[in-house]
Amino acid sequence: MIGPSISYQLRMQKRIHFRIGYSGHVTFLGAITSLSWRNNRLVRLLGSAGSWLLFSLSFSLLMQSVFGVMAIGGTCASGNTPFVIAHQCPDITGYATPAIFGGLIAVAISVWLTAGFGTSLVSLAWPIVFGVLGALFVSSRESIGFILGGMFIVMALIPFVLALRASAQRVFLGAINLSGRRFDEGERARPTPLSINYATSDNPVRPNMGNWTFSLVIAIGASALGYVLALTIAGAI
Repeated sequence: MIGPSISYQLRMQKRIHFRIGYSGHVTFLGAITSLSWRNNRLVRLLGSAGSWLLFSLSFSLLMQSVFGVMAIGGTCASGNTPFVIAHQCPDITGYATPAIFGGLIAVAISVWLTAGFGTSLVSLAWPIVFGVLGALFVSSRESIGFILGGMFIVMALIPFVLALRASAQRVFLGAINLSGRRFDEGERARPTPLSINYATSDNPVRPNMGNWTFSLVIAIGASALGYVLALTIAGAI
């Protein structure tokens, strides 16, 4: 009876330890930041670069689809239909649906792998998508375009302004450096409704110009590569 009793006690200790270890992280989007295998410089680096590349590729393909439809009058159809198709949809529109899912996957990669490192795709993806679409609607110079465009621009600005007010540094620099150390954000920084509950640090590091340059170069460089890949794909169709 001693053996089973000890085994039971060990199992209970593991459960209690598990609950205590995760008690400070179970918040919205917060529990995913505590997995140990992601506490790795290469994982953070590839997560940041890969998420921005995939987002830029997906968003650029989506915009190519939108421009393709706008070029033929704004409406199109394809496939077997019971009516006569006035305008066949350009081939590039076949990438619209995969592009939407690709953008969602890119944001998920950013949340899952970066753990707060680098320019925040989580904070910027929504404002980028709705801001650009809103600008396109407004550029049509039609009444419905102004209405929809204005709505989209407001939808882009609200989360963007909230994120900037919480911590502009967290948006463009990130919450942690490549080594996983938390940046000092100052006393005015605060969480947002969609912010991840990053681990706190008793000794946060003050960001320098190198940290800012590194984060921005990764985001801009990966986005530029994604844009080039999208143009290459569109040109090959």
